Amino acid sequence: SLTLSVISGLSATERFAWVAAALATLPGSGIIYTLTVQEAERLANFLQSCGYNVPAYTGQMETADRLLIEQQLRSNQLKAVVATSALGMGYDKPDLGFCLHVGSPSTPVAYYQQIGRAGRALEHAEAILLPASSDERIWEYFATANVPNQDIADRTLDALSRQPLSVIDLEASTSIRRGRLEALLRILAVDDAVRKDGSKWVATGKPWIYDNRKWDALINARQQEATIMRNYAHGRGCLMAWLQQALSDPNPAPCGKCSVCSGRLPEPGLQVDPQLVQQAQQFLRGVDVPVEPRLQWPKGCSRRGKIQTDLSIRSVAFADDPGWTEELARFERSQDRSIPQELLDGAVQLLKRWKATWHQRPVAVIPAPAPAHDMVANRQLAQHIATVGKLPLLDCLTWNGPACPENLPSAPHVQHLERCIRLQPATQLPAGPILLCAATARTMWTLNVTAALLAESGTAGALALVLHRQP
Repeated sequence: SLTLSVISGLSATERFAWVAAALATLPGSGIIYTLTVQEAERLANFLQSCGYNVPAYTGQMETADRLLIEQQLRSNQLKAVVATSALGMGYDKPDLGFCLHVGSPSTPVAYYQQIGRAGRALEHAEAILLPASSDERIWEYFATANVPNQDIADRTLDALSRQPLSVIDLEASTSIRRGRLEALLRILAVDDAVRKDGSKWVATGKPWIYDNRKWDALINARQQEATIMRNYAHGRGCLMAWLQQALSDPNPAPCGKCSVCSGRLPEPGLQVDPQLVQQAQQFLRGVDVPVEPRLQWPKGCSRRGKIQTDLSIRSVAFADDPGWTEELARFERSQDRSIPQELLDGAVQLLKRWKATWHQRPVAVIPAPAPAHDMVANRQLAQHIATVGKLPLLDCLTWNGPACPENLPSAPHVQHLERCIRLQPATQLPAGPILLCAATARTMWTLNVTAALLAESGTAGALALVLHRQP
């Protein structure tokens, strides 16, 4: 009963607008899948602003809340649910009228399992894919995230052979990031090279050798799956035949009714209402990204214990933010780190919304410290905000040393920042709160270290404005 379709070539905001337009004509109720929690929440919020009763459903929600949404969808109280893969195979609603994917899953088997939930008790149902340019970056991350590395495994086992260690202590002693450590420890535990004793990990003494054949075969299989999904997303042949091939059907054949075979696309096709696209963009650009500051200094740093600094952080955009896709791409391509005017305007609008929660307006603007190349953008942002807000600009922080290596764990990262960031001698700081400006930020450690340095020099708290929070 499924009719397969691919709607390709749409921008991020056009995909949001397409879904909003399509919900008016799609039959019955259905599921809209996204690849990330952030995207599920953004899309659900936008559709709700368009008047649809469409909640988000993710693995980060409480079990009771997920069960309630499942029941509401089952009883047709909802037009749709915007879900991550957390809405899994255990969910059963035979009369689902459609299944949309905003972004392509990395494997055709996962895609087939998800769209297979639609139309089991219906004569006709729609399975529609809206691929995104960012899909392959997400595929690449998940394809390699859990593949171990012999050198990292050796360093981990060497540290554990000397004494049992918690993950936090292991991170500090090996300079391996916590997420990667936790994934590696799970693999080593399965292979009986380590075991957990309370909160600490212990080496068993059993040697561990990287199994080239096993892991290379896994990577190769994932690459083959990605190739099939790439061909599917680009419409390079019958869509059903691609899925049949992925499922090892010995005789894949054209279905005669998918969008490639028939040449027909579900409404609204490739022509999305420009006003709805503009509405999607305005909505997404009005969504601020609160960022949680760090709460605890990592072990091995000059500062210890709980972070006492009063720091509040907001970001204009996060990751592949659909509201700012083109502007972020232009900024990343810029050789001179020039910030597009649209992003500068977006920063001003964010501050206007944010100020309702401030106890006191900032008394000065300071560009966050960074290596010379990145400092250009930080200064441009700070200068723009200072000019618009009629605030003094204090360019009083310096970066003395090399750029921080990527993917450092917290302890060596903070140690590097403590060596590099300096307040210029004889700087007179105002007593009120400071607004720090950073064009990009990932771990937030630079902002936390800077805010602590300023607080130790007499400022009363800090706000931090980030243009692009990177994942």
